[in-house]
Amino acid sequence: MNRPAGFWKRLLANLLDAIVIGIPISVIGYLITGSMETNWFTTLANLLYALVVPAVWYGYTVGKRMIGIRIAKVNGGKVGLGTMFLRSFVDRLVYFVTFGMGLIISAMMVAAREDKRSIHDFIARMYVTTEKNDGVTKETSGSQMGACFFLLAELRCGMRTSALTLKKRSLDKTCLCLSVSSRVLRKLAISSRVRFYHIDPVFHSFSH
Repeated sequence: MNRPAGFWKRLLANLLDAIVIGIPISVIGYLITGSMETNWFTTLANLLYALVVPAVWYGYTVGKRMIGIRIAKVNGGKVGLGTMFLRSFVDRLVYFVTFGMGLIISAMMVAAREDKRSIHDFIARMYVTTEKNDGVTKETSGSQMGACFFLLAELRCGMRTSALTLKKRSLDKTCLCLSVSSRVLRKLAISSRVRFYHIDPVFHSFSH
């Protein structure tokens, strides 16, 4: 294990992931489901991001790439979906069972241990390092960063499309309400005219 990444770098990378990826996913999830709380879309999108992106991008996420750290296997093997599943899903199960105490212990382990490994790092036999992957050349790095920017652009387009859809639905509802209101007013006007026509001869009889 070479050049393990410390607590603050890992924390900053997670914060950047939450800002750059997590917030757009939450906004899109709200526009799709109408719920500000955790919903099926945000859960699925965050899980896929945590599993797939490091597996295909040499252990990087967007936040980790920005900080210059990556996830690596202890034996030097390639990071795959299986190991990322252990790291991203099983660890959450452990933290849930321990009522969050496992997460606190993991943070203390990263801060105090020489190899900077947490509980989920031990579960998946991985660690986080500042050493760059030899397979990441300038060309592949540029293309992968381009893919990330493309992903962000798609998220932005999705947000715009969802917003336009909601505006259209709101406009349709407004038009429907106006149509119903106009029909009600028309019926009231017709009813008033009928009543006036029935009452008008009486007035005429009294006046004569």
